Amino acid sequence: MGVGVAVGVEVGWTVELDEGVIFLENRIEYNRPDMNKKRIVIKIAVLLCGALFLGACNEGKAGLEISTIPAAQVYINGRQAGESKYKNLNLTPGEIDLKLVASPDQIWERKIRLENNVTSVIGWNFDEDSGYILSMEKSGRPGSILVNSSPGGAIISVDNEIKNTTPAKIEKIETGDRKLAISFPGYKQLNLMVRTVEGYQMLIDAKLGVDKKQVEILPTVAPIEIKKEMVKILSTGTGWLRVRETPSEAGRELGKVNTGEKMELLGEEGTWYHVVFGEHQGFIAKRYAEKIAE
Repeated sequence: MGVGVAVGVEVGWTVELDEGVIFLENRIEYNRPDMNKKRIVIKIAVLLCGALFLGACNEGKAGLEISTIPAAQVYINGRQAGESKYKNLNLTPGEIDLKLVASPDQIWERKIRLENNVTSVIGWNFDEDSGYILSMEKSGRPGSILVNSSPGGAIISVDNEIKNTTPAKIEKIETGDRKLAISFPGYKQLNLMVRTVEGYQMLIDAKLGVDKKQVEILPTVAPIEIKKEMVKILSTGTGWLRVRETPSEAGRELGKVNTGEKMELLGEEGTWYHVVFGEHQGFIAKRYAEKIAE
């Protein structure tokens, strides 16, 4: 862009925080007697996840970064979008059909939800059939981490301290850099450096790769058992209770559970319990359930 010779140039960086997303602005002002005062503003949205960089989405857009071993063709909603290593910071927020093709025998497909002003990060190793999906969503609460894995029951450690087994929600995590590990006997441990942000929940969906050496030498290792909180469905008058996708009466219904059934408790959101529902997580109204000891 041609702006001529600048007279009385003022350059400075400012930082502002908008709903958990950091914006850096570089403001450049030009003053000349023969032209009106002009201001150029360069705004960059940045969201950090430790060694993984989440951010730089265009305003009102979502981002997607993909790394694979080996390189793969990237298809979004049936259309070829490029090749990994892939990066696009100008996608429309919402659900997409994502397909990665490294070879005719190495294909990975998932539905991915892209969040506004957040760059989701995907790493996948076709040779080991393992990888992860990292993203964030607004939660309106202190920083938290929601972890799901295959195989289930994997041990979650934060800063070398065992917290729970998957699937689980780790709540009240202080904002800042955290070392997170997901491990299961006979599988390779996944290590991530993550940065929690107040008001956002980090989402981690991982598939661990089989460690062939461990399988050979540790065939009878017993997993560590961690007591899990449970809730029991009370009488509702209908014999069943709706499980919703979000903690709201307007949330999409995921299904129903019967009176007397027990569900694993992940956390609480106001008047709702956050529970495990099959292979998913959902929410049930507190007034129709009670905590129980298992």
